[in-house]
Amino acid sequence: MLEDIYPLAVVCGISSSDYWDMTYKEILEQCEAFKQNQNVRFKERATFDYRLANLLSYAFNDPSKMPKLEEVYPFMKKETSKIEPSQYMTEKDIVADQAYMVNFAKSRENKQKK
Repeated sequence: MLEDIYPLAVVCGISSSDYWDMTYKEILEQCEAFKQNQNVRFKERATFDYRLANLLSYAFNDPSKMPKLEEVYPFMKKETSKIEPSQYMTEKDIVADQAYMVNFAKSRENKQKK
């Protein structure tokens, strides 16, 4: 029975070394997860294709009404938050922190020896 579904498992991305160590239920779960991931990819592709067709209609009919990239793909928005200079640790602060940690470790070491 396991020999019959081996080709399907390979298509689903299960390596041959992992396949023989898996139970039947694990193999089926892995194949089902592959199928679900593939469906998500297909839906993403369909959405992008639809958006592209929509943008092509703007470009062909009325380019002046073409939406900006950030409106069509919100994830392309640039990060506007900036780190304030006060949030940076200066080199002097880093050295001071390291010195404190070394002194703390030495003091703990001395206490343990006593």
